[in-house]
Amino acid sequence: MHSLNSIVISEKIQHKNSLLKTKSFAASFGIHATLLASMTYFMTAHPIPLVKAEERIVISLAEFTSESGDIHTISKVQPKTDQKIEPSPIATTPERIATKQPMLSSEASAPLAMSHPASSLRSSNTLNDSPHLTSSSSEKELPRNPVPENQIGGAALGHIRAMIENAIIYPSIARKLRLEGVVLVTFTLKPDGTVESAQVKSTSGSTVLDTKAIQTILSLSGNFPLLGKTVELSIPISFNLS
Repeated sequence: MHSLNSIVISEKIQHKNSLLKTKSFAASFGIHATLLASMTYFMTAHPIPLVKAEERIVISLAEFTSESGDIHTISKVQPKTDQKIEPSPIATTPERIATKQPMLSSEASAPLAMSHPASSLRSSNTLNDSPHLTSSSSEKELPRNPVPENQIGGAALGHIRAMIENAIIYPSIARKLRLEGVVLVTFTLKPDGTVESAQVKSTSGSTVLDTKAIQTILSLSGNFPLLGKTVELSIPISFNLS
């Protein structure tokens, strides 16, 4: 009798445990289903925007020459407003007035003669000052104007190559050791003319020359022309003692 009661009690306990497990599973399933439904709704109602990678143009500067003519057209272009300055009428007008008035008396002509040097002086001062203002403004401001995307190339890239070649200084230790070679450097030029990164793509065989090439490009950061977008540039830098 005692064993029968034990069996009945054991079965009741197992039944209760089974019910508890079923309820726990149902509750867990309900919670997970609710979370999944919430996430699905959120993703559908509020899609996460995809961040597009910035498009970059890859250009080799080896294809562009660094002739002085290209640099001149960038740094010393005269503004269109300078063409409107015509000094010749200012200088010649008083002389014509003087020659056409031979009948004036000496008293009447005296004030006119006094006014001529003043006007010619003002015109000469204007002519002497304007070239200085024009040249300084064109040299400082025009090279920093952004280049249109469809005009990247030619003079702008030739100017960048010339800047790098002119800034290269042969390391003294490399001269003593007679080290020579060509370094192929790639660097990322940002729209504001600064260098984001630079690295050696093909070594010259000398760490000294490779390091000097990288340092030279980084030292010009912020001085390069504004190309209007991020551009990947590559340039071969030659170190030759001959």
